[in-house]
Amino acid sequence: MILSLNFNHDGSGVILNQGHIAAYVNTERFSRIKKHPGLREEDLDELFRQAGATIDDISFVILCNHGINYPEFLEAFGDKYTDVPFDYKLSPDFKRVEMRGRTIDCAYNPDHFLCHAAASYYFSPFNSALTFAYDPMGSGAYIGVENRLSPFPLPVTRVGAIYSEISRAIGFGGLFGAGKTMGLAPLGKAAAGLTPALLEFAQNPLRVDDITPVIEEILDLAAKREIIVKGHKGKSWNAASAYIVQEFLETVLKHVLEQLFRANQRNKMAGKLAANPNLCLSGGTALNSVANEKVFRASNFSNFYAHPACGDDGTSIGAALYWWHHVLGHPKIPRQNSEAMYSVASYSSTSIKDAIRSFENRVESWSSTDYIAETAQYISEGKIVGWFNGASEIGPRALGNRSILADPRRADMCDKLNKKVKHRESFRPFAPSVLLEDAQGWFDAVESPYMLRVVRVKSREIPAVDHFGSARIQTVSAQDNSSYHALIKEFKDITGVPAVLNTSFNVGFEPIVETPEDALKTFVDSELDYLVFPGIIVKKAP
Repeated sequence: MILSLNFNHDGSGVILNQGHIAAYVNTERFSRIKKHPGLREEDLDELFRQAGATIDDISFVILCNHGINYPEFLEAFGDKYTDVPFDYKLSPDFKRVEMRGRTIDCAYNPDHFLCHAAASYYFSPFNSALTFAYDPMGSGAYIGVENRLSPFPLPVTRVGAIYSEISRAIGFGGLFGAGKTMGLAPLGKAAAGLTPALLEFAQNPLRVDDITPVIEEILDLAAKREIIVKGHKGKSWNAASAYIVQEFLETVLKHVLEQLFRANQRNKMAGKLAANPNLCLSGGTALNSVANEKVFRASNFSNFYAHPACGDDGTSIGAALYWWHHVLGHPKIPRQNSEAMYSVASYSSTSIKDAIRSFENRVESWSSTDYIAETAQYISEGKIVGWFNGASEIGPRALGNRSILADPRRADMCDKLNKKVKHRESFRPFAPSVLLEDAQGWFDAVESPYMLRVVRVKSREIPAVDHFGSARIQTVSAQDNSSYHALIKEFKDITGVPAVLNTSFNVGFEPIVETPEDALKTFVDSELDYLVFPGIIVKKAP
């Protein structure tokens, strides 16, 4: 077994057994601190519990992003950040680690962007692909052929850092605000059009010392084209800044992918790839689903894939897969979407009932053999439901196991969820989960099981998930998630609409719920109407 640990923000760990994920932990889900860096002793315990293993079963350890401690951490986490979260000791040559009484061979700080790229490439359905990984730290390009993933010469871009800094300037924060900026951007459309200086910046590599003039140019342009969006409690944001930096990101990504495509045509390995090769994207900035879709559709690449844990929470997975396939030489294998989407941790009926009993003065519950049909009925009646099913999601998107679900037909549902349930900015959009077999009739759709692609909405019947004519869709198949597929199908039978509104099961600035106790605490402290576990329905006590 391989144990791989990520010490950066979005701390995570994975145990790989014969090339497959036997255990996965995202620290924030258990610590309840958003984007918690590194791992704690109890997170290692959880990994071994999931895998049914001990330290004696581990043959190799990978330490990712070790020693990274830049100012954003200090600003965001303060004394919550620690670089040594559990007891271990590295050898002077960094080739062995002493952990829980054993000395084990290890790899120390594998290339950050290679770890990002490996998660997407090795989970992709492709036997060959060009992969581009980018985030606020920089970027990297790689070529994947069968089980090999090798660096591909391409200048580094710091567009992720620029996007982060503009998010900070808008008022969203650098480490946490990129998704908000993407949601705000459409409201600044009247500010469209990059200056000649920004277009020139977009055509050239962006080193660390290059980004300040770009940031200043974007903010100056946004100030001239100011579009103020007002929120609650006196807050307001300049949507022009969001639109301009989104347009700049898309322009840079388009240029980078054109460079990557042209370089491949000249590369000595080009003969091993198709004339129009496959594309994998990764890194935290690849969570920008608007840019993903727009730039891919304008490119010469044939197919597109991104792993659901594009951010640093996926680097532990990528590092382990790279070691298994590239270093140890095991062949690349087909993988089910569900292995990429869901962790291993699940909770028994007994543990769910015990958790409910601990809230017995605040909730009522009952068993239901037809809980899926009942839930669909509640949603069709305008109720808001917390849905807890199986193992939690890998990555930041709710994919039908830790979700808040609502009726997408109700025009007021978006405002209601933002103000009364999620307690977040009014412009933030909500996503639809749609039956894969019906997606083409409702969206300009492609298969999108991880909610990482934004497509055009064809129907006017689902206004709650229509964000200026587009939606970040999740396509749901019975193979990927049979219970969730059955729920949406029941909702379709009642309403004729093969989609539900799906947002992550969390409120405010909390991480997505992990345990039944987390779900119940969020439920009783929120304006959710029902909480549904497999075979059990919960409502608040009178």
